[in-house]
Amino acid sequence: MGDRWSHGGSFYHADGTPAINDEWAIAGMEYLLDQRQYAPPEALTWDWYGEAEAFRQGRVAMLISWGEWFPWFEASPTSQVSGRVATVPCPQEIALRSPSECAFGEVPGISHCGGSSLLLSRYSKQQEAAWVFLQWLTSADTMTRVAILSNTNGVRRSTYSDPRLRVGFGGQPHVIKYFDVTLDAIENRMGVEPHLPKWIDLGFNRFPVELGKLMTNQQSIKTTLDNMAQAAAQVAQTL
Repeated sequence: MGDRWSHGGSFYHADGTPAINDEWAIAGMEYLLDQRQYAPPEALTWDWYGEAEAFRQGRVAMLISWGEWFPWFEASPTSQVSGRVATVPCPQEIALRSPSECAFGEVPGISHCGGSSLLLSRYSKQQEAAWVFLQWLTSADTMTRVAILSNTNGVRRSTYSDPRLRVGFGGQPHVIKYFDVTLDAIENRMGVEPHLPKWIDLGFNRFPVELGKLMTNQQSIKTTLDNMAQAAAQVAQTL
């Protein structure tokens, strides 16, 4: 996603037609393929864990990852890079398409964020107690404690300004920078995927198959992006 967004592309044009195979998307794919020469050959088979494990072993010098692996690099007893990991701001985009040029709520950006949800089942026999628990769990104090105990980023804005985050594990300068860089990415560099009912199937099933074929030299950039555009058009037409 970031490779397209950072080169001026998007998934859809403002009129809802696919933009994923235009010249900006092609430029992003060409850049992505150029990076293969700097990665270990087996990188083509990695998932997020494989990428992080290679970095933890000291086999690669730089990574951009979806998962929150920084605490693992720092605190894992067998980490080869503990104390030597630095976070830096997101790379500068070569070009960036404005949200007004996109559709379905898409916001291009170099950064990208996943997420999780807490839900209260309507079938719960303890709804009142569960609701109280959810309010406690997501409170500012509890979320800050979770961040400190797990050495992971908070999900509330208040966590990042809480002075308790600056002690213990977080008291190390490079760890403080890790939190600061994350907050900057969230507030200023965040990209948002199109809001489509079938986006999960499109973005996490159909697109990855086509990209996998591209990365393993089974098909060209044009064929890959044309197939992705066709899939994107089919999803938009069902709205």
